[in-house]
Amino acid sequence: MNQYDDLSRDELVQKLQDLQRALEKSMNGIMVIAPDGMITFVNKEGARLNGYAPGDLLGKNVSLFFEGRDDFTLDGLFAKTKENGEIRIEAPATRKDGRHVMLSMNISVLKNENDELTGYLAVAQDITKQKEREKELENKNAELTKTNDLMVGRELKMVEMKEELKKLKPKEE
Repeated sequence: MNQYDDLSRDELVQKLQDLQRALEKSMNGIMVIAPDGMITFVNKEGARLNGYAPGDLLGKNVSLFFEGRDDFTLDGLFAKTKENGEIRIEAPATRKDGRHVMLSMNISVLKNENDELTGYLAVAQDITKQKEREKELENKNAELTKTNDLMVGRELKMVEMKEELKKLKPKEE
């Protein structure tokens, strides 16, 4: 039994409309994917993240976002999701215009009342800018480490030279 079992037809229709509005208002991209990889639902943000209009994606295979990737297979992703019930990943995706974006995705298994797989729920966010900032910070950190190593090396050399000078001074007297 679920929370909708005792609702009238009109109440169910209202609930479905409310859910539809909520999904469309989400700041996250949301997709429902059939077990064969076909997209059966996508909200506006999910389509926008990938450079499409929502209607353009229905019935398309989700693999179109990962074309040309040897290191990433949907079979592997779906197998891991089935095994764990849900997964969180970061993966590059290809937009309709060919640009690459980095997505953070939560993917969950969807099952019916008989515990049979009916598909997957994918919730995604574009983290491309975040990853670019992280890379910039890594580069700056590497520069600072290099500068610090040079400064420390210079300081150690100065200490060595001072010690050598101290050794030479008593011999001169």
